[in-house]
Amino acid sequence: MDNAREDVLGRLLVDSGALTRAALDGAREEQRRSGRPLGAVLLRKGLVDEVQVARAVATQMGLAYVAPPFDPDPAALKKVQPALARGKGVLPLSLKGRRLTVAVGDPLEADVIDHLRFQSGCHVEAVVAPPSAIARAVRDVYGGELPELLERLGSTGSPEGRGNLQVLEQEASAAPIVRIVDHLIATAIDRRASDIHIETHGAGSRVRLRVDGRLATATELPPGTHRAAISRVKIMAGLDISVRRRPQDGGFTVRQGNAELTVRVSTIPTQGGEKAVLRLLDPGDAPADLASLGLSSHDLVRLRQILKRRQGVLLAAGPTGSGKTTTLSGAVAELSGGKINIVTLEDPIEYTFAGVAQMEIDTRAGVDFPSGLR
Repeated sequence: MDNAREDVLGRLLVDSGALTRAALDGAREEQRRSGRPLGAVLLRKGLVDEVQVARAVATQMGLAYVAPPFDPDPAALKKVQPALARGKGVLPLSLKGRRLTVAVGDPLEADVIDHLRFQSGCHVEAVVAPPSAIARAVRDVYGGELPELLERLGSTGSPEGRGNLQVLEQEASAAPIVRIVDHLIATAIDRRASDIHIETHGAGSRVRLRVDGRLATATELPPGTHRAAISRVKIMAGLDISVRRRPQDGGFTVRQGNAELTVRVSTIPTQGGEKAVLRLLDPGDAPADLASLGLSSHDLVRLRQILKRRQGVLLAAGPTGSGKTTTLSGAVAELSGGKINIVTLEDPIEYTFAGVAQMEIDTRAGVDFPSGLR
């Protein structure tokens, strides 16, 4: 969405009473810093909900808004393949002659209407609906993609303890494995999970997602496919797939709308096979300062007093997802005004800051905490 359209979106939300001018100005500042669309920033900060954004986008584009629940015409559903509906987040609603009405979450997404027109052979009329409601309806009417992929995959892998490098590469590059891993990552992003755990479980493998600090099983993979899934993740993260008896760390990026998410990958050897943990990080979530952390006024004043000291140690402790990195990143952002020299040692670097010398631990290259502190 270009700047002019985003200005219109913000004005519509303010005019409708859904958003205050001060909240909009703060969101625009974060949007400029993160590069994420204004609507995505507003949703992430909880300033508006999907319905409010969808209504504003519909008004902005001169399109109709359709509220769930939906009642799609079976004839319309046949005009759009499930993969396109899932991939583009669209739901065919009705078919009248050669006119196909389709609900879309983002009518500005590149080429979405052209794809629909080409595949259906119809004139496509877009209406706007909340993206999450469309996604749920697509799963209901077309069925989920993962069960279909798992059924096609079956138990095709070779025994976990065997296989040379060529076999590992072939397994990891098989189309169903590639699509399954991509689907798992997309599902984790959709559910706002912080971590994906892929681990052996009995004779097979299970995938768990950490949402709001708690792990829950998302799906189970068939016997014989665990190693292929792990190898696929390792290839994406730039790790050595032939090394399975030593922990490894790497990472890659994935796109979500107009923003990129960083995925940090750690693998460890376990009794039943390797385990991989994928940590999902949005660089746009880096706090702009301490005030954005939601601290009480007393704690905010106290922390700022501590940061003004010329020496000392500040410890941030807590379980996964509790905000340790976010708190320390807020402190770095607070201090990074160019008046002092800031050097960080991080394992790994999760958020980047302009004007800050950030070092990432790499023991293979001899960069560890003791050497960095010298």
